[in-house]
Amino acid sequence: MANLSEFEQFATRVKSLANQPVYHDEFVYPGLIVKQAGRERIQITPPLSEAVQFLQYNPVKVTTDELDLPPVTVQVARNAIHLEPLGKSMCLVTIPGNAKMQVIDGVVGWEAAIQLMSTDPDAVADYQVLLSLVFEGED
Repeated sequence: MANLSEFEQFATRVKSLANQPVYHDEFVYPGLIVKQAGRERIQITPPLSEAVQFLQYNPVKVTTDELDLPPVTVQVARNAIHLEPLGKSMCLVTIPGNAKMQVIDGVVGWEAAIQLMSTDPDAVADYQVLLSLVFEGED
């Protein structure tokens, strides 16, 4: 069991960060830092409607019947986002509104989600997408 004072410190840190102002041109999500084989990945789950604003991809032909939104792997420059470590492999991820990330895996599911969102936005209104952020030059 974790040391209670350590947990209290963590909770206080999260509360203070959660109360920071978020600007209209930024997206802030809780994240999980995964270190594996000398590389670092950040896992976040933004709403689909927000993720489309900063993800770029090369279109592929799919039908909306294929909508099974697996984790999407995107590549981003390390200095393009801000990570605020919270301890215990957790962080807050701030993505500036002008940031662009390239989808490098999961394009088929992503394309189907985009198509469905454009034809029937209510069908995906509450969808979230699991993004795995990898840093440029670390793949």
